[in-house]
Amino acid sequence: MDIKEAIEEYQCPGCICGSDLKCGSYKNADVGQGCGGHVAGTIISRIGTIFLGLFTGFNRLGPDNKMPLTIFETQKQQEEMFSYDMFNIPAWKYRNEEGHIFVRGLSPRINHPFLHVILKGNFESIKCLEITKVQLDEMD
Repeated sequence: MDIKEAIEEYQCPGCICGSDLKCGSYKNADVGQGCGGHVAGTIISRIGTIFLGLFTGFNRLGPDNKMPLTIFETQKQQEEMFSYDMFNIPAWKYRNEEGHIFVRGLSPRINHPFLHVILKGNFESIKCLEITKVQLDEMD
């Protein structure tokens, strides 16, 4: 899967601008790759806004609806742009059937959640709690 396919798979569904890159609102993201013009537009009662292209546990934006979804082609690219350290703490990681790595975390100093999709990387090198398919299926 290339970066454009990843954007259409994970980011475009549920966007108020359109469901693919032909929407006319696409622009490069400020960090990593993805669509900088994306606006999540799917709302679930008592849950809030979600990324429709993602699965439970990684799809909720949180109370401020400001959680960015950043896509990286490689883990090297992610590490060059966004280091996991005391200011950017990964909390959960999950690897889907395609081998893509999803990392949900928090930048506590600025109280800002983040969600990363790493298309090619070393899952074991990311130090945080691994979420399994069984756990995802049990989440509401």
